[in-house]
Amino acid sequence: MKKFMILSFSIILLFAFNLPAQNLLHQADSLYEMRGEVFDEAKLIADSTNINKEEAIWKLIRAYYFKGKYTTDDPELKKKIYDLGKELGEVGLEEFPESAGINLFSP
Repeated sequence: MKKFMILSFSIILLFAFNLPAQNLLHQADSLYEMRGEVFDEAKLIADSTNINKEEAIWKLIRAYYFKGKYTTDDPELKKKIYDLGKELGEVGLEEFPESAGINLFSP
């Protein structure tokens, strides 16, 4: 009887802890199914007063770096991508010479 109670309790716990995971999986599937639906464009437009320009510059430089490193094997295309980041870095350093992020990702 004791073994049956432990087994029953274990099964109940297994289902109880599995429900949140199933709920998350269902939510993820629902969002995936909505991927092609019309979206609210107003939610996607950033308010330019809240943008930190320094942070935006270094994150864009970082994105160019990773794009060049991981999206192509063509050396000429890599150079073009890296040059975009380099140009942005030079402009960013003029405006924010003490920026750690811009200095990190700039030549």
